[in-house]
Amino acid sequence: MIHRKKFLLLTLIALTLTILVSVKHYPSEEAMAHVGEEDGQAVGYSGLKDGIYTGEADGFNGVIKVEMTVELGRIANARVLEHHDNENVAKQALENLPKLIVESQSYNVDSVSSATKTSEGIKSAIKSCIRQAGGNPNDF
Repeated sequence: MIHRKKFLLLTLIALTLTILVSVKHYPSEEAMAHVGEEDGQAVGYSGLKDGIYTGEADGFNGVIKVEMTVELGRIANARVLEHHDNENVAKQALENLPKLIVESQSYNVDSVSSATKTSEGIKSAIKSCIRQAGGNPNDF
C-alpha cells in the first residue's frame, strides 16, 4: 500500500513537472505594450511611443499631410488630413492606404497603381510619423 502511494505521488509530480516544462508562457500583447516609459509616455514593444503624430510628404500636386495615432505601442489609426491631388485619381489611395497601414502595422504596403505618387506621399508621411514616435521605419 505504501509503495503504491509513493508510486502514485511520484507519477503525479513527474506529470506536473512535464506539463510545466512543456508549456511556454508568453506575455499578453497588452503587457508587452508598456515595456518601458520614456518622458512619461508609454513605449510599446515595437518601440513606438503612444501619441498622435503628423507627417508631411510630397504627393502628385503638393503636400500630403497625415496623422498617425499610436496606442499601446501599435499603430491604432492613420488618416490623411490634407492633400492637393485629384480626388478621382487619388481616391483609392487616400481611402485604402491608411487602413492597410494600420492592418499591417507597416508603411510598406502596395501602392495604388493609378495613384502611385499619392501612395508614395502617404507612405513617406507615415514614415515621418514613425520616426517622431521613436521608431525606426526600417523595422516597419
